[in-house]
Amino acid sequence: MYPVPRAIWMAFCVLMTTSLLASCSEGSKPEVRESTTTSAEGGSPGSDELIAVVETDRGSFRMRLRPDIAPMSTANFINLTNRGFYHGKEVVASNRISTSYGMGKTTPLYNVVNEYSPKLVFDRPGVVAWTFQDTKVGTTNQISHPTRFFISKEPNDTWTYTFCPFAEIIEGQETVDNAQAGDWIRSVRIIGDADPLMARYRDSIEKWNSALRLSGHFSPDERQGGLNEIPSSTINSN
Repeated sequence: MYPVPRAIWMAFCVLMTTSLLASCSEGSKPEVRESTTTSAEGGSPGSDELIAVVETDRGSFRMRLRPDIAPMSTANFINLTNRGFYHGKEVVASNRISTSYGMGKTTPLYNVVNEYSPKLVFDRPGVVAWTFQDTKVGTTNQISHPTRFFISKEPNDTWTYTFCPFAEIIEGQETVDNAQAGDWIRSVRIIGDADPLMARYRDSIEKWNSALRLSGHFSPDERQGGLNEIPSSTINSN
């Protein structure tokens, strides 16, 4: 048997490799996984979502804010959060059907308009809405409270188009269900770009902040600037 010249052997190897690659391309192809964007329910929010993360001494929960259907209510909630209003506030009440959060010793003298939508109704647990302001016994005024919100624990059709929803729970409903009056809110933080929304309501926010200061609610920056004393005669105490 004669030895094969090196040049012929190299050519043969190249030919066999080319044939092998061609046969693989015509057969089964390796699996290719498409990348996906994680939604807020799975972790990171989408680019157009606003998420509120609420930490309490009983656990945490996450709310998807809905500026698409309740922009003023959402701007009000974010403004309160940015001012540190909810830090250290207590759970006001908790019963079989809802848990309420965020009432201070005084109620600021402003309110937000009701923004109802069929896209967010009380057909399930985890709907977040403003409660009513406290009124005198016998009155029928149903005015949304500017700072106190509640979260449903079960469906309740009678609340639809009565209370104004502005968010929905996407994680941690069990924390809401297990809450008790006297639990503390440790912190609330906003995830997402809220600047365009806040710019849209800049004039309203200035009025809300004036009302908050008049009722004795100050942001840390205002306290550092010396704005921490308001005459008691100007405070609305419900």
